[in-house]
Amino acid sequence: MKKRIVSFLLVFVVLLSFIPASAAYGNSANNSAETLYRLGLFKGTGSNPDGTPIFDLDRTPTRAEAVVMLVRLLGKENEARAGSWNTPFHDVEGWAEPYVGYAYQSGLTEGTGDSTFGSNEGVTASQYLTFVLRALGYTSGADFQWDSAWTLSDAIGLTDGSYNDQKTKFTRGDAAVISFGALSRRLKGSATTLLAALNECGAVKPDAVKATGLTSLLSPIELSAEEVYEKCSPAIFYIEVHYGSDSSYSTGSGFFIDGSGMAVTNFHVIEGAKSAFIKTADGKEHKVLGVYDYDTEKDLALIKVEGEGFPTVELSYSDSLKVGSQVYAIGSPEGLENTMSKGMVSYLNRTLYGHDYIQSDAPVAHGSSGGALIDRFGFVIGVTTAGIENDNYINFSVPVKYINSLSRSSYTLFSNNATSGKQTPFSFSAEVPSFGNYFGVRDSDIVEKAENRRFYYYKTSLLPSDAVSSYCALLERFGFTRMGFSAGDNKYEKDGVSVTVATSTGSSGTKYVVIDITVSEAAEKTYPALEAGYAENTAVPDLGAYFGVKAKSTTLKGDCLLYEYKLSALSAADPRLDVIYGSLLKKWGFTFSQYLKKDEGTEYYFVKDLTEIRISLNIKTDTVSIMIYRLQAPASEIAYSSFAEIPDFGKCFGVSLRSSSASDGAVYYYSMSAASAKVSRPLSAYCRLLVKWGFRCTDSYTNTSENVIGSNYEKGYYTLFVGTKVIDGEEFITVGIYDSRYPKEETGYSFCSSVPDFGAYFGIDTFYQYTPSSGSAAYYYKKADAVAVTSDAMSDYYALIRKWGFTYAYAYNGDSELSGSYYTKGGVTMFVGQATASGEEFIVIGIKK
Repeated sequence: MKKRIVSFLLVFVVLLSFIPASAAYGNSANNSAETLYRLGLFKGTGSNPDGTPIFDLDRTPTRAEAVVMLVRLLGKENEARAGSWNTPFHDVEGWAEPYVGYAYQSGLTEGTGDSTFGSNEGVTASQYLTFVLRALGYTSGADFQWDSAWTLSDAIGLTDGSYNDQKTKFTRGDAAVISFGALSRRLKGSATTLLAALNECGAVKPDAVKATGLTSLLSPIELSAEEVYEKCSPAIFYIEVHYGSDSSYSTGSGFFIDGSGMAVTNFHVIEGAKSAFIKTADGKEHKVLGVYDYDTEKDLALIKVEGEGFPTVELSYSDSLKVGSQVYAIGSPEGLENTMSKGMVSYLNRTLYGHDYIQSDAPVAHGSSGGALIDRFGFVIGVTTAGIENDNYINFSVPVKYINSLSRSSYTLFSNNATSGKQTPFSFSAEVPSFGNYFGVRDSDIVEKAENRRFYYYKTSLLPSDAVSSYCALLERFGFTRMGFSAGDNKYEKDGVSVTVATSTGSSGTKYVVIDITVSEAAEKTYPALEAGYAENTAVPDLGAYFGVKAKSTTLKGDCLLYEYKLSALSAADPRLDVIYGSLLKKWGFTFSQYLKKDEGTEYYFVKDLTEIRISLNIKTDTVSIMIYRLQAPASEIAYSSFAEIPDFGKCFGVSLRSSSASDGAVYYYSMSAASAKVSRPLSAYCRLLVKWGFRCTDSYTNTSENVIGSNYEKGYYTLFVGTKVIDGEEFITVGIYDSRYPKEETGYSFCSSVPDFGAYFGIDTFYQYTPSSGSAAYYYKKADAVAVTSDAMSDYYALIRKWGFTYAYAYNGDSELSGSYYTKGGVTMFVGQATASGEEFIVIGIKK
């Protein structure tokens, strides 16, 4: 195994050695600085012996250096150096005085005090972006906020999310990358690029522009219709929105403005949505997680799509659009994905309902809402929003400049959880609650049909993670009784209708939740089905009266009423007597509490307040026993000190803890004899308390070799075992607690502290570590170990590295043994992916400094 691991570790090291310049911070910064230097826009801090400039790219730029770059990007360096400026500052060195003076007199900058400019103080990314955006014609306080300038710079494609407030260090290298990127951005309200503007005013020389290969930026490049489609269509998607019923959904369009899943659509497209998903141009589907912000009047919404690495469009804030300008519309009219139409601007600034729209005759139809209106240069200028009914040639789009008014700080989840679901039935069976209505999704195209039976498929990717357990709980609220008690065996039955909730994987790899409904032909019931209470306890339905079978015996044992019936007689009336009687108990207000499977048969427990009903089916003696107990209430309801959601058996019932152990949770032991002396039927009383606290019995557990018998319970992150165990001849009540939440310890690797430690975060051991050089390392973890902690380990770790400031660079899918994605931050590149060796799967974290 170790030899095989090393072989593809070497492949990984080679991959790290050939990271493209666009993904490697150092190369990108050097190239940017060199190009700006040749244009005369970026100067070094000194010279090498061979005369080449020293760029000093790893140092944080000062306020004075930032102002110099602002003046140069404005094309005002000659004017600044030729002028005579008066400032109140005494801390500005001679070389910077003209620049600071010009910027101060022009209202572009202020000091840090009445007489200090703060020349040598470092600038942050947002402060530098503020200067660059001003050079592009944007105004702080109106177009953007100075303390979150990256919001606008990301929107116009100048930055890619790398310079938000999580950026811990901003360097001259970063300044060079941003400044170089600004050269290709268009000035606000113009089709002219910044480089073209600098060329026109003489701030850069045509020969220098030609020498750097940037001549194409001097004038807008008009694209053909084919080129516009090729450039923009990958970022434009079909969206399907659901409102909580099988037939209630609508479709629209949208487009990505950020690779992390931030996208634009119309507000009316997602208004009232309970859930939604999109389909991208490559045919892949992604769930819409929620909404960042929306504007009902301007009919805009900013949504969050699950995933990352999405292609994006470039937005144009230009006001130079003219009537007659050629435009294109791309969207999904009538659900026809990525449809393109061509037209022209029919009217500018058409005012409707108090807002300005772009009117065009590019044909659109229902379903195009939220799509992109694109100019002939391949920039999105509007969001297709509305049109005149029955006239596809009079259409209106919201100018994209309004998108900047929407907040991007956080998103709100769609209301797709079970607590707000519609509890309406399937059309096939009025007894069964509709899965699609409840979670706000429609059935898949795969709906198998047979006589008296239906299979409904729902894509797992569009559902909340707890969809199966939530729906099972809903079935129980509808009076269904669970038939299967092993883990994952979700079979339910009620009055001749059976429902199985399962998961399945299609031939294409798509995962589904499958609802299997069978409606039995109504069997003629020969028993009375009389709902009457026992004479001795009228609050409990009489099993014998219901099935028309007399009890063999009725006895009172202590405080327990015991009724015994012949199993064969009851089965002759209806072989599903346990299910039917269980449903009757639930109808009368009882809740399923516990299940035990023994050699001689099975026992089902139901509780209501302090009354417990035990149904015991003894196959060997052909006996069904109904036992009615009066349970004792706990002296007080106190949680375990380490587990606030779990009642403490010992403290609740006044029983001393004999011993405990811990491993991924805790196990507590209490003497059965001591507990029985305090409480009659202590185990049942505690199980009743668990049900009251919201736990659900999932299955029975028996281990004969270890003398263990009991039941498993679940709630949220917790799985409990409650039962008995015999140790050295003494019987103990055992409460075993497993907390599935992983440690989530946010600590960096010792090799590189800026990369979060995968193993520490999920509480698993490193299987193999490989450090081929002082500048790179790779860590391997068994995928099975990670999945045992959480099935979403990769997604959770992606979220963590983004939180730590890493940004997506590119994907690698070079071979079947190693695939994943590269992320960068500062001078660190990391690889997160999966590998296979000798048939075993691993999660790989690679680091290169």
